[in-house]
Amino acid sequence: MKTTCLFILIVLLTINGVAQQDSINKTPHSEIKVNAFNLIIYKAADVSYEYLLNENQSIGMGLLIKLKPLKAKERKLFEPEISYTRYFSLTPYYRYFLSKKYAKGIFIEGFAMYATGKEFESTPDSKDTMSIIIFKKYKTFRLGIGIGLKIVSRKNLSIDINFGYAMDPSRINYVSTNPATRGGISVGYRF
Repeated sequence: MKTTCLFILIVLLTINGVAQQDSINKTPHSEIKVNAFNLIIYKAADVSYEYLLNENQSIGMGLLIKLKPLKAKERKLFEPEISYTRYFSLTPYYRYFLSKKYAKGIFIEGFAMYATGKEFESTPDSKDTMSIIIFKKYKTFRLGIGIGLKIVSRKNLSIDINFGYAMDPSRINYVSTNPATRGGISVGYRF
């Protein structure tokens, strides 16, 4: 009984000390953002949560869910021969900020991406007049690196511009052998 009471007292004092430290410091450590680029261009909800570890480092998680599938004519605008579209991806990432400001400015990042979607392959038919489009579902895991810029206002509103490049280390299927990109223009709030 004494041990349990002592343990609860230590936990409460630790929580109180951390809360006082944060209230003195008043530096927000969490950020939530929406990738406006993916929402407008690709019709995909792409939201991220980022936790600031210290002035130079942060970790985060991005979630992308396709809201509207691409139509055949829209696919041909991007890549006429063969293309794929991501319907879901989960992307944990680590960022290192190169500036002296608190988690602002230019950063480099490493990320992992688990993605699912459909692969679209266009093949000519026997008369060479029309293409037959074949749909294949895929699941893939990729590792990548990226670079970006984070701007944060005094009111803790943020703009995040980034671009990354990833490859599948296993290279099992067609989608895996092609690089995946990660990027956009995100708008968020730091709290």
